Amino acid sequence: MLTTQRALTLQPQEGEVLTIVKTPGMMRAASVKLPAGTSIGESVQALLRSPVTSDGDRRFVENLRREVSGPHNFFTASAGNQMIEVMPQTKLAEVAVPRELSFPDGPRKVPCVAVEVVQYAAVGIHA
Repeated sequence: MLTTQRALTLQPQEGEVLTIVKTPGMMRAASVKLPAGTSIGESVQALLRSPVTSDGDRRFVENLRREVSGPHNFFTASAGNQMIEVMPQTKLAEVAVPRELSFPDGPRKVPCVAVEVVQYAAVGIHA
């Protein structure tokens, strides 16, 4: 289930990763729990297929769809909070970082992947 809400209620279970996705033009990210074996590309596609339950969710999906409609790259935040480029086939488990997050029942360290999808303009020789 996709959520663009501020309150973090998605608590991953064993073998799941909290995946947080945004684009540079988005004020808020969206979060979804996914199996650790899911690839970065598959996680973005899963968000695009998620049920939309609010205007915020709808705007998120529209912006993400626009961002992936052309050439784009995926970046994730490393343990040192550096943005690193990753390939679409990179598994969430390979880049997940334990982060302490606040949940309604208190803070917990959970495996997280923060993904930024960045569209770029193709550059080269034009005929």
